[in-house]
Amino acid sequence: MFIYLIISLAILCVFFLYIVFFLRPIFTIFFLLLIRATIGPLRNISISFSGLNLNLLGIFSIFVCILGVIYLIIKKAKIKNSFFILYIIFCLWCLISISYSINKQVSIADFFRVFSPIMFYILIFNEIKEKSHIRLTIFIIILSSLFPIFYGFYQFFTHTGFVRNGIMRINSTFMFPNSFGFYLAFTNLITLNQISLERQKQLKIFLFLVLALNIICLILTGTRTAFMGFLTGLITYIFLSFKGKYILYIFPLICFVLLTQHQIEERLFQPLKSLSIFQKKKSYLVKTKLPKGKELWEMDTWEWRLYYWRNYVLKTYLKRPILGYGIGTSKMAISQNTLLKKALIPHNDYLRLLLEVGIIGFSLYIISFVFLLFDFFKYFLNSKKLEYKCYYNTIIAVIICFLTIMFADNIILSNTFLWYLFSIIAVTYNVRDIEVNYEDKNLYSFNN
Repeated sequence: MFIYLIISLAILCVFFLYIVFFLRPIFTIFFLLLIRATIGPLRNISISFSGLNLNLLGIFSIFVCILGVIYLIIKKAKIKNSFFILYIIFCLWCLISISYSINKQVSIADFFRVFSPIMFYILIFNEIKEKSHIRLTIFIIILSSLFPIFYGFYQFFTHTGFVRNGIMRINSTFMFPNSFGFYLAFTNLITLNQISLERQKQLKIFLFLVLALNIICLILTGTRTAFMGFLTGLITYIFLSFKGKYILYIFPLICFVLLTQHQIEERLFQPLKSLSIFQKKKSYLVKTKLPKGKELWEMDTWEWRLYYWRNYVLKTYLKRPILGYGIGTSKMAISQNTLLKKALIPHNDYLRLLLEVGIIGFSLYIISFVFLLFDFFKYFLNSKKLEYKCYYNTIIAVIICFLTIMFADNIILSNTFLWYLFSIIAVTYNVRDIEVNYEDKNLYSFNN
């Protein structure tokens, strides 16, 4: 009975948000940004409809897709940049891939995960235009991390987090620690930049506190790829901004936590140790049973990835290199083609794209982000004012972080992260519009 009550309330909230959006679109956008990182547990509640199972989080994504399409039709919104055009073409290719997918139901669900972030991008790009709204959007993204942070600490102190192979890792409101780690890596970079721009002392202190808590939570997730992605983005940010002084604040905190949490230190640096020390630590081994009756192999996580990519992922991809097997079907494709009963997602999104949407879809996706980086590097080099450069610098660092994580994990369908990523991309494009239109008149400053 309680479940049905929650489902009814969720559906009512969706209809209510539709009405509010067309009366106060900016309020709805802010509300969605604020709650998106908190509502992850809704994935555990599902409803059945015409033989399909939909969880409430999936309904939430579909809601945004429909909202974006309605907005495009009614408002006749226009997007001029190459990134949007290329990503939309990529989405269309994903839609086409459903027709030949080896599992159409899975492909339909994952299509909405790919499509909903660009719809949210459209809403923000067209509605968040004023300097006050842009600044408020960034603060709301930062504030959205507060509940997941405190819930993550609750998991750590009560030992109720994600436990596997004897290691406890926090996942907060996210399904896996990795997903939480991706989100924290992103918010850390956004928060760091806002600290550099903020002029009010109280807000600057608050942001420092949020950043410190975020970094501790990132380490407690034990997610190596998110941690390395964050460091790559941080190095990019420092290199472009020449703000090396921030290293003095961040690295001592990281080192302190690593030195006081032995399991975390082991988890983060175990792959590096395995390359220099010919000894495998049994507590961190990942086991996978090979087909055809072969013996049980034990490898560390990096060795396992390399073995899995070479012997299963690439072999499966080469059988259908042009079209792939359909969006969202990588695990099933590997299982069908290699007879591996417990196949996993590739843990490399570049290979995953090749496997699911072939070389065509892969090329569209990568080229769209190449154009994105090109745009923001161009804006960064042409900008004459430090505050604008900081925004371009940050989005470049975030994108580099994202592309780094893709090498060893699954992030391209991590819907919560993508919503915030596409939001900040749209915001930064609007920052450029403000710089071009108003900088010469000296009418706008983001941090008055």
